[in-house]
Amino acid sequence: MSFWQQLLVVLLTAIGTYSLYFYTRNYALKFNLNRNIVLILLIIVIVIPFIIPKYYGTHLLFEIISMVILYYLMFLYFDLRRIYKVKKNAPPIGKPKPKPNRAKNIK
Repeated sequence: MSFWQQLLVVLLTAIGTYSLYFYTRNYALKFNLNRNIVLILLIIVIVIPFIIPKYYGTHLLFEIISMVILYYLMFLYFDLRRIYKVKKNAPPIGKPKPKPNRAKNIK
């Protein structure tokens, strides 16, 4: 394949995966996934082609499936990271402490 055909395959796969993630994001986030587990899975998906290069060089289907999984995990990781930052910076919610003078006058 020429460079432009490969670029077209990568772009179409990324756009298709993003649209798939956009529609399934609510279902994926309901599972309370830990972002570190998603990061480990992402690293594993990146490393697998280097461990088993025989299948990834000859079959286009394996390459496309691995790209879809890689993009999906990447979108999920960045979304979990964004949600974690929002939760981390949220102000704590608690009851105000009663003032000492008011507590003494209660009968």
